[in-house]
Amino acid sequence: MKLEIELIPKNSWYKNLRNNISKREWDKIRKKVYKKACYECEVCKNTGLLYCHERWNYDDINKIQKLIGFSALCENCHYVNHLGLVNIKIASNELPEQFMDDLIDHFCKVNDCSKRDFEEHRDRAYNKWIERSKVNWNIDFRIWKDILKKKQATLIDF
Repeated sequence: MKLEIELIPKNSWYKNLRNNISKREWDKIRKKVYKKACYECEVCKNTGLLYCHERWNYDDINKIQKLIGFSALCENCHYVNHLGLVNIKIASNELPEQFMDDLIDHFCKVNDCSKRDFEEHRDRAYNKWIERSKVNWNIDFRIWKDILKKKQATLIDF
């Protein structure tokens, strides 16, 4: 699938590069990501508002969550990736319930699949999230250590 649900384990929420560097450094990164993507979503090719999405790799055996790069995503693709956050925002009335239907439609259109395919993918993603949320992950930002040193971050595991 071109567009997938990528739920961050609960114990890793907000342990990302963006929250561990200055706004200035983050802006440099995201602007490079947008330029490299020709200012369009890397998944669905939509233009307009873009989000700089952190891409993670999970070593389930050694319990290491490694930041491997970034993607430029439109709002819909970004929210599909973070579907758990969407559910929280809908529950707290920050987003309308209809928003979920719009995201499901977007997922199905991008992946040329059925709503049932979406539901199966969602269920697998949530099951993986439940298992991964039982673990205290070692966050690996190693390839970004020069940026982190500028802020002298101490939260990060190298």
